[in-house]
Amino acid sequence: MTQERKTKIDQAERFLQKRNYNEAIALLEELNAKEPTNSVWRTRLFEARVHLGDYYANKNQVKEALEQYDIAVSLRPYDTELQQARGAASRYLTALERYQAGDWPAAAE
Repeated sequence: MTQERKTKIDQAERFLQKRNYNEAIALLEELNAKEPTNSVWRTRLFEARVHLGDYYANKNQVKEALEQYDIAVSLRPYDTELQQARGAASRYLTALERYQAGDWPAAAE
């Protein structure tokens, strides 16, 4: 492992610990682009995307959360827990859009 790669890994881990997900994702994407079959990068990248999605969901930024969950699903398509979180966020966004459009019966579905 080169010193540059180790430095980036260490930086990404520090960013994740401090919940600076965007910074961690940028470094992990760079590492993943160089070694797309490395399961360590993909796992950490998946986790960072899920955490960022959760952060957005907790801030009621559902569209942003869905974007992160969709990317995470592309990294790990068979993760049922993530599929459920993504589905709940999608249903919430659909209901919210229907409510805001004045279609209250459809919003309640």
